[in-house]
Amino acid sequence: MKKINKSNENYVKIIPLALILLVVPMIVYLKEVPVNEGLKNLYSSPTVGDFFNYYKVQWLIIFTVFSTVFFSFYLYTKKIILKLNIGFIPLFVYLFLVFLSSSMSKYHDIAFMGFIDRYEGFWVILCYVIICFISAHLISNEKDIKVLFGSLMICAAILSTLGISQLFNFDFLQTDFMKQLILPQKYVDSGTTLNFKFPSRYIYSTLFNPNYVGSFCAMTLPITIVTLLFSRKTYLKIFSAILSGLVLINLIGSRSSAGIVSVIITTIALVILHRKQLLKYWVPVLGILLSSSILLIILNVSLGNIISNEITDFLPKKHVQPIYKDGDTKYLTDMTFDKAKMTIYMGASPINVVFNQQSRKLEFSDDTGSKLKIMATPKDKDRFGFDSPKYIGLTFKIENNSIHIFAPNVNYFVVIDDSGSFKFVTQSNKLVDIVKAKAVGFEGYETWASSRGYIWSRSIPLIANTLVLGHGPDTFGLYFPQNDFAGLIKAFRTPYMLVDKPHNMYLQIAINTGLFSLLAFLVFIILYIVNSFKLYFKPKKEDSFYYFVGSACVLSVTGYLIAAIANDSNVNVSPLFWIILGIGFACNRLYSRELVAPPLKLNNIANKPAKKYSKSSNKQSGSIR
Repeated sequence: MKKINKSNENYVKIIPLALILLVVPMIVYLKEVPVNEGLKNLYSSPTVGDFFNYYKVQWLIIFTVFSTVFFSFYLYTKKIILKLNIGFIPLFVYLFLVFLSSSMSKYHDIAFMGFIDRYEGFWVILCYVIICFISAHLISNEKDIKVLFGSLMICAAILSTLGISQLFNFDFLQTDFMKQLILPQKYVDSGTTLNFKFPSRYIYSTLFNPNYVGSFCAMTLPITIVTLLFSRKTYLKIFSAILSGLVLINLIGSRSSAGIVSVIITTIALVILHRKQLLKYWVPVLGILLSSSILLIILNVSLGNIISNEITDFLPKKHVQPIYKDGDTKYLTDMTFDKAKMTIYMGASPINVVFNQQSRKLEFSDDTGSKLKIMATPKDKDRFGFDSPKYIGLTFKIENNSIHIFAPNVNYFVVIDDSGSFKFVTQSNKLVDIVKAKAVGFEGYETWASSRGYIWSRSIPLIANTLVLGHGPDTFGLYFPQNDFAGLIKAFRTPYMLVDKPHNMYLQIAINTGLFSLLAFLVFIILYIVNSFKLYFKPKKEDSFYYFVGSACVLSVTGYLIAAIANDSNVNVSPLFWIILGIGFACNRLYSRELVAPPLKLNNIANKPAKKYSKSSNKQSGSIR
């Protein structure tokens, strides 16, 4: 009878998980999404075109359902009694708090289905937890892990190749061939052109945002490097070396400071974790370091010092207000409303605009109360400015009750409503009052890290209302002070900026689903990382497959979590994180089992009955000791 190779048995059970790793990140297709009723105050059009997120979510849910069915069928047919990993208890607490926040949310539909262009509501978070749980408990052998890692690495190879095309100004996604694949036929027939509005030579791949490419690279590089260093198969070493180079190029081309910093830190962690093996194989390690250094130098020089610039930009720098002299062109810095009075600040010089109810006219005065003389601008007779040197560059254009205000750094609209009060016109053409948002920290550093200083300073105060339960998953944009005029001007040089995410996964969780849910999530993650480092820092079995894969997983998870300080959870890369996290749990379990398994003794047959010889034999029966 032919012996069954158990390592090849039942690996089909993890195919849906493999498809999430392989297929979901690559999905790009246009979907016209109707604007939810709760979001109409933030959008001016009734629909929003979505290329990168909507169908990723649909297929994530489909594959998660299949994975759940496969998992249940496997347990039933194999009559396996599932032993729960107690490390998942904090994760279930987190999920329960997410459900409560969703159920009690003012924006119930958004909390369950998600915000436009994101769709990370309760159902998607539930999928994250399910695929992590199934990965941790369903993986039973090396074959399972090889299928999953193979899917991830193939996906990384395809996305990295696409990313390089974008880096060299040949965006394969925007070719006529791809247009046929990612546009509905009616748009193809109409000759619609594609423009994803990313700066030239930025890598965004199929992941919607260059920042998410940074998170993707921070997760995949530790896996490809560990495979390169410790795989025994030559073809895997060659493939991993090429893939590591491609991923590294994509990391640099994405210009993601968070991704670059994350990779630097995880590389240090890799050296600490595998210090003995690296010293043992110092020759190939030195070759990898030299080739990587050469590649980075070439990229840095050819792309205009891109690496050094990104790291420099990531360092905190305080914004210093310029000192203006008479005759200098000043920036508009703030605006306040007090019913029929509007005050505009050009630097530190205020100009008062009062709507006279009786004459139905506007009156302009400076900070001393002196009336200002207005005059038409030379280029546009419909626009007028002032003869005072304090207000050079500030002009107005009035049409009925609408005032178009122009300044050197911004232009926007203000309306006088039926009561005679000034109202700001949002990008969705809604009339709102201006607010001065509460802020915590980052004073003077609002523009740091692509204006994350501003977003974080205005997001932290929101946690005061979400200590126990949050407002609901993906509802952040509905509670962020979108009409914080002065803050938006300072951070983005425009008041027309929709801030729909905090650019920090931990703030995202604390505000959307509550501070307690964040604590539960962190306990879950910390338990995994601590347990993993305990297992792999002083390994008792260094030749184990699960040792190397498990260490790659914890480094990958760490890379994602570091990048998440400046990036959000999102459907483009988060499913990969949750599956890798589940694989890490499985490796810890399987490696721990190897450590306690008794050694196999070839001569251990003394406890078995002695084999009897035939009657024709004159020799006595016995046993080998």
